[in-house]
Amino acid sequence: MFGSGRPLRQFIYSYDLAKLFVWQLREYDDVEPVILSGKNLNLISATSDDECILPPVGEDEEVSIKQVADAVVAAVGFEGEYKVRLIPPLMILGL
Repeated sequence: MFGSGRPLRQFIYSYDLAKLFVWQLREYDDVEPVILSGKNLNLISATSDDECILPPVGEDEEVSIKQVADAVVAAVGFEGEYKVRLIPPLMILGL
């Protein structure tokens, strides 16, 4: 893994994102952007047969890149060791 693994990221399921796209195309008529955080999702509600009820993506739900790497390692059943590399691979080669 390149980097320290400490940067934080937020994730959303692709199915939930697809539901948001459909809802936005059919129902959303504002010029303001839709921001996917818990405090802003109150405007997204079931307004038609295609419900768009999304779980909030809050700032407190960030995970580190290291946590993601550990989850991938566990999910695929990798039993070896992976290393954290702080120096970019191209810099090691002198490029």
